[in-house]
Amino acid sequence: MILPDSAMQYKSQVDSLPTTIAMTLDCHDGIKAARQYLRSAKRIFFTGSGSSIPAALLGMQLLIKYTQKAAIFAPSSLLLDDIGLEDSDVVVLISQGWNRADAALITRKVLATRAHLLVITGRPEREANYVSNGQVRPIVIPIFPTIEKIFCRPASVVTSYVKIVQLLEDLTGITYKPEQWQAAYLRGLAAPVFDISTDKQYVVLTTGYLLCAGNNIALSIREGAGRYGVLYEIESYGHGIYVPDQIHKANTQYIVLTNSDDTHCLRAVRRIIPMLQATQSNYALWHTDGDPILCNVELMGRIAQSVLASVESDGWDMNRPQGMEENRSFHEILE
Repeated sequence: MILPDSAMQYKSQVDSLPTTIAMTLDCHDGIKAARQYLRSAKRIFFTGSGSSIPAALLGMQLLIKYTQKAAIFAPSSLLLDDIGLEDSDVVVLISQGWNRADAALITRKVLATRAHLLVITGRPEREANYVSNGQVRPIVIPIFPTIEKIFCRPASVVTSYVKIVQLLEDLTGITYKPEQWQAAYLRGLAAPVFDISTDKQYVVLTTGYLLCAGNNIALSIREGAGRYGVLYEIESYGHGIYVPDQIHKANTQYIVLTNSDDTHCLRAVRRIIPMLQATQSNYALWHTDGDPILCNVELMGRIAQSVLASVESDGWDMNRPQGMEENRSFHEILE
């Protein structure tokens, strides 16, 4: 089977990701200035959409656990409409392309206030689209790759994630070497391929730190393999969200993420598994051992190679799903 160009691009990004991680961590542009603002901030908002959510979510989780900072994960709609920004606030926007509607609107909103804007992006040159002479400038923190023209992005989801850890390390004390990130991703690529090539409803269940990888797995199933994928936090799912799924349980495949070092996640998984067994549900346990922050990258590697296996089996073109033109329009700014 001749693979579509999107699959070839996806594979190229996956194969080169260990090098891309090193390039991202070796680039320190904007880091020093950004850390000065973060140290003095009273509130820090992390925002992004799609493949940027894992990094934004992790930023909030790290500051809540390791600092006394007020850290908020703010979906783009909330940040645009409902939050009044103050002089002492910092907004950390993660956006690979820095050109979609929500990223553009957030940039303009923050720059119109006296709050400080930090942007983690693969396209730092697009700062020129938002500022002119004499205007307050955002602090721009580059990541790689600079161009990722695929509907499903396997690289920037990882590099933005490792960059947020690097950015916050002087506040959290948490630091990793490039080879630790690289080894985690390669472990994921070496894990058993999970079949996501069938027309099922894939439900990802997890909690704690692994919600970062869970977001990426559900998104990759949708955008990469063209299947129905959704993430639920375990506690919420156990409050009755599972009930409609039981009506279609023969066509529902659960993916349960767990980690040996995340005690909260382990407890939640131990409670949800008997429920899935009692309802005769199909489920697969994706267990990881060790530091859950690193294991998120391992899980991102595992879903990447599973997406590749899926498109190699059915020839799915992830750049041409039904409604793609309408999707592009959705991300354009309506003046």
